Amino acid sequence: MSRSRSRLSNIRNFYLLFFMTIVGWVALAYVTMEQLISEESTYAELINISGKQRMLSQRATLYAMTSRSNDELTAKREVSNALREMLANHEFILDNSSTSVVEKYFFSEPYVIDETLKVFIDTTKRLTFGADDFDINNTLKTSDELLKKLDAAVNEYQRDAEVISTQLLERELLILVGSIVTLSLEYLFLFLPIFRELKENEQQLVKANETFDKIVRNSPDGTQIISRDGKLKFYSDLSRQRLGYTDEEMLNLRIADWDCGLSALEIDLLVKSLSYNETSLFETKHRTKNGDTYDALISAKLIDLDGEPYIYASVKDITHLNQMRRLSNIDALKLRVAAESANMGIWEWDLSSGKAIWDHKMCQIFEVKAPLSFEEWQSYIVEDDRARVVREIQDALDTNGSFRTDYCVQLPNGIRKRLESSAKPMLDDEGNVTLRVGTIRDISDAYRNNMQLKTLNYQLSQAQALAKIGHWEFNHITQELYWSDEIYTIFSIDREKVKPSLNLYLSSIHPDDRPAFDDIYQTSIRTKKPYDVTHRFVLSDGSIKFAREIGQTVFSIDGKPKRTMGTVQDVTEQQLSQIKSEHHLNLIDQYIITSETDLNGVITDVSSAFCKLCGYSKEELIGNTHKMLSHPDTPRFYYEALWKALLRGDTWHGEIQNRDKSGQCYWLASTYSPSVNAFGQIVGYMEISQDITARKLAEDLSIKDQLTGLYNRLHIDRMLAIEVERSRRYGGALSLILLDIDHFKSINDTYGHLEGDQVLKHLARLLQSYCRKSDCVGRWGGEEFIVICPNTNSKAANVLAEKLRQAIAEQHIPTVGHISASFGVTERGSDETNFKYLIERADKALYQAKDQGRNKVVVGLIQVTPAQQVEMSNNDDKQ
Repeated sequence: MSRSRSRLSNIRNFYLLFFMTIVGWVALAYVTMEQLISEESTYAELINISGKQRMLSQRATLYAMTSRSNDELTAKREVSNALREMLANHEFILDNSSTSVVEKYFFSEPYVIDETLKVFIDTTKRLTFGADDFDINNTLKTSDELLKKLDAAVNEYQRDAEVISTQLLERELLILVGSIVTLSLEYLFLFLPIFRELKENEQQLVKANETFDKIVRNSPDGTQIISRDGKLKFYSDLSRQRLGYTDEEMLNLRIADWDCGLSALEIDLLVKSLSYNETSLFETKHRTKNGDTYDALISAKLIDLDGEPYIYASVKDITHLNQMRRLSNIDALKLRVAAESANMGIWEWDLSSGKAIWDHKMCQIFEVKAPLSFEEWQSYIVEDDRARVVREIQDALDTNGSFRTDYCVQLPNGIRKRLESSAKPMLDDEGNVTLRVGTIRDISDAYRNNMQLKTLNYQLSQAQALAKIGHWEFNHITQELYWSDEIYTIFSIDREKVKPSLNLYLSSIHPDDRPAFDDIYQTSIRTKKPYDVTHRFVLSDGSIKFAREIGQTVFSIDGKPKRTMGTVQDVTEQQLSQIKSEHHLNLIDQYIITSETDLNGVITDVSSAFCKLCGYSKEELIGNTHKMLSHPDTPRFYYEALWKALLRGDTWHGEIQNRDKSGQCYWLASTYSPSVNAFGQIVGYMEISQDITARKLAEDLSIKDQLTGLYNRLHIDRMLAIEVERSRRYGGALSLILLDIDHFKSINDTYGHLEGDQVLKHLARLLQSYCRKSDCVGRWGGEEFIVICPNTNSKAANVLAEKLRQAIAEQHIPTVGHISASFGVTERGSDETNFKYLIERADKALYQAKDQGRNKVVVGLIQVTPAQQVEMSNNDDKQ
């Protein structure tokens, strides 16, 4: 690279020298030839002007001579112009020619052109103003003399100019020859050696490129040369083989085409971070052409090629290395997990220094923060075990052998632990023991378990007898069957008289259950999974019992059954109880309304009684929600309260109105409660309900007006009290609308009471259609109706009353025709706790509407009387 820079520097120096040589010779030519060129130019100008002077003198003479015979004025003008121009040319020559030339040709003999010219001009001027023949001859003579001198001068000018031209040619030739000689010398001694060096360097560069390409291609690490924009420029054969592309495909690849371990942003940041001085080392993943990947270790830095920065990357396939590393980590993790799982600590004891190294589990076992010394460790061993353990360790040290022992330790806090200790010597190259590595395992639980094993075995036999469970094992190779004592008891067999066998057991299975049992058992053998089956078996006396059998088969390496182990439990009582329970459940399903949902309210099961009530089948209900049954009149807050209770884990009780498949309404008294699994987690919700439709119909009849179907006065009084209390407690507005049919008595008198009843029914339907669901509409008495408007101020209630008034007036009732009504509207005062004040104001406003001509709406304003103030004050004191 440095030689390339030197070569370029030499070329630049040569061209600089060549340029300086040309400039030097041009400067020399300019310096030496400037004067000659100037003189040559002067002579050329003199020749040119002299010719013009000759022509002008002839012209002036000609016009001067003809001025008397032709147009005298024109001739004078032409003569004057010619003379003036001659004089101007003469002065120009004098001003712009060198002093030596002017002196030689204009003021010196034999030319004296200056004087001759002035004589000619004076003579010619006189000729134009009526001169005689003498003047004419004199003018001609002067003109002839001037012409001769001008011709002689021109001849001299030409000779001098030729001399100068010759000198210029000689100097030009000299400069040309000098330039050629100089350039030839430079070519021979400077340029030619440089080009020889360039050719040699070029050959060396070709060899270097071939060598570089060979090095790159044959690199054992998979070398890549990449441009800064990520495009692959050079690559080794190993790199191409790893990626699986052809040479043509390789040169069209970019980093992102094979690197699948880094994102495009990470690649860009990594490329920008590379430098010439430091090598970056990182791991990634490479993707081959066929989609396979391998782990790659990249070492990369910037290099300079032909003045351009490139990325030099060495790629090592470390897939196997990483696999080995992972396996090593897994083995270490397994060892650590195994030690942790076994409640085992690991220690090292350097015999030369006496220093012990413990892992954290050792410290946990002894409940210390730092390893104990050998003496401290001995002090922890209980006195009954100490001498024995120390003796066993000493024997192992004397024989350079291993040892294993167990002992009891007592910690400073009084806790006792049973420990199992083992150690193995580590030898150096000369066979000397330098280190002992061992483990200590806390076997306190195992020791206690072993001590309790006999008790547990006894308790197990007692428990099996109580639970009527026996265990068995069948050897498929020897065909031998082992029964525990309880199985003999279950089958009522005397173990002294009967030897258990597979045929004996199979023959005791009830004939109706034998096919199912064989199928389950063979499926367990085929799938190599445990089986669990309940079947009947027949005793020797002909009685029948139920048994639950659980078994699992152990297989040999070649996949053949080796032995089957299991248990048999007498479940006769449970089965009989289950049969009764199933009967009871069937009764519940037929006559009790129940349903189950998941956490999202989706129905997962319903009873037959539920389906019978709503008219839907189980298939139609399961997968849907109770929303498909909800009645539009059921307030939204009912369901909100239900869900709030369930989400809290509480039980909800309430009455819900639903619709069956035909659209008929029915009522339920329902209890919803969360369903929990064995771990106490809520997994869904259960509902049990009672059909109270008949009761609700009876209640409905007690609160409805039989003629109009609207609420009766008793229910209206109850609802007024509730709404007034709700308005007082929560601060919402409450308004009341009271209306009376105008001239209703005349309708009864004219059309009869039956038609009057039709008017009342028609008006009731109209009120229901115009009022909100939250409004309470009722018949107040006779032809009077009332509307309770919760969360409504008097302005909004007035708007509603006006709509009702217009709708009534516009309705055409068969037979009767059009009718009208008068309205009284009022709003609850903020301090009112008794609804009778609303009734009184509404009634007063109604009569004001009657007095004002009927078919009007009047709003009753709140005016608290002294008696009302006293009553409200007393109510506040009570509250």
